[in-house]
Amino acid sequence: MYAKPSAIRSSVPKGNNSAASAIKSLKAIHQITGQYLVDKKNVQAADQRNTSGDVSDRDMEEAFSVLTEVKQLLASSAGYRMMAAAVVVPPKPIVEKSSDGAARPPPQEVIMGLFAQMSVVSAINLFKHWGIFDAIPIPIPITVTNNNGSGSEESELNGGISFADLAEKVNVEQSLLIRISKMLTSTAILGRSQDGLCLYHTPTSLFLVSTHPMSAMFSLLHTNIVSVSASLPSYFDTYGRREPVGVNHVPLTVHEKKPELKYFDLVCQDPKRMAEFMKAMSITHSSRVPTVGIYDMTLVLSEARAGGRETVWVDVGGGGGHSVKLFLREYGGHDGLKAHQCVVHDLDDVVQEGARRAGVQEEDDEMKGVRFLPLDFHCQSPVKGALIYYLRHIMRDYSDPVCSNILRNVARSLSPEARILISEQITPEEGPPTTSQPSSQQMYAAFKDFSMLSIGGKERSLDQWRSVAAEAGLEISRVYMDPKGTAHGVVELKLADTWSEEVSA
Repeated sequence: MYAKPSAIRSSVPKGNNSAASAIKSLKAIHQITGQYLVDKKNVQAADQRNTSGDVSDRDMEEAFSVLTEVKQLLASSAGYRMMAAAVVVPPKPIVEKSSDGAARPPPQEVIMGLFAQMSVVSAINLFKHWGIFDAIPIPIPITVTNNNGSGSEESELNGGISFADLAEKVNVEQSLLIRISKMLTSTAILGRSQDGLCLYHTPTSLFLVSTHPMSAMFSLLHTNIVSVSASLPSYFDTYGRREPVGVNHVPLTVHEKKPELKYFDLVCQDPKRMAEFMKAMSITHSSRVPTVGIYDMTLVLSEARAGGRETVWVDVGGGGGHSVKLFLREYGGHDGLKAHQCVVHDLDDVVQEGARRAGVQEEDDEMKGVRFLPLDFHCQSPVKGALIYYLRHIMRDYSDPVCSNILRNVARSLSPEARILISEQITPEEGPPTTSQPSSQQMYAAFKDFSMLSIGGKERSLDQWRSVAAEAGLEISRVYMDPKGTAHGVVELKLADTWSEEVSA
């Protein structure tokens, strides 16, 4: 019924084959072996008592060994990028059944797995600190010509480095370097050559090179989650077992022994930390948390074309102008939103950096004309007369009372036709209790909410947004959800019929 793994192994090309032919053979073997394991899994699922003898546990082990060898050969050849896109069937874990019939690993494996994941994060953080990811050569694009002259393929030379050279380069004992690297090679964060003597980059590790924004995001999350987590018990013992409600005395500022500071004041004290924060924020406009393509911009573009408003779009807490840039790119042009119709508000140091970038970077030509104006939205109101006041990933940084106060300040600048747009995750309401595994969306939503705890913030459901808005004299007029099905959305607010200066005071 099956091609035995031993027969498949005999087809694995040796190192002296040409790159083009090796890639072709390895891809075929990878596909055959992967299908072998899928078929094996299907047979076992259909008949747990299968005793046909067609497939043995030894065959399974042999198949996975073949896959590992194929992966190593591909990774060390010109097929590096092809292997990155390949799907390797993982070993079938030992599973138990929950009361609803869903498969799940035994509890002890779940708990130990949590610490394994923590160890991966710790190893990455240590390697970043030592400069390991920067010290490994970046893959070099190459062109491989097929032997039959039928054409050429773009690929990458993996550009690895020996442990001996790497240890000398970063001044780390070689045995220690090898030991810690196993945490990352075993999880495919980094690659290791077939002979075990070299490390090389994978598509994932390239995101951890210091010039990449994800590297800055990793450091930010490591500080806000991992570093602070150890002090959470003492924090809640001191401040009470309840949600943080103020702008200071939040877990992170207490952890760093500066409890009287607001989180962002703490960040602004260190120029390097501020620069890293700004770099990290530049990647919060991804497919999982989209910026454009959610809100109906029809009225906005009509107002922009009419030209009757000096200011159409105000980005409150807009940082370096990342969101405005995306809106101008998507909705700008001759008949669209203009740079001079946009304002970016944020703390003085932040908008100065944003204005500097917009003025000196060629790729930010589309931002020239945007007004960067300082604002402390905790105690000041933005410019008046705009149609849209946009807050993206601002409210999640604060507690409910603080958010209501920010919205009151913005509401003072609103005309009856103006709208506030809150671009945030809209946390799904908890469904009925279940013992099955949570969805990835549920897990991601919970992770984002927990990550906000250290700075005194939180993610919110639609009912929670409605409550926060009502406290500021506002009401929800519309809700726009990401058409791609993520939990990200835009909550549109308008002045409530009962709103007055007294309500907003």
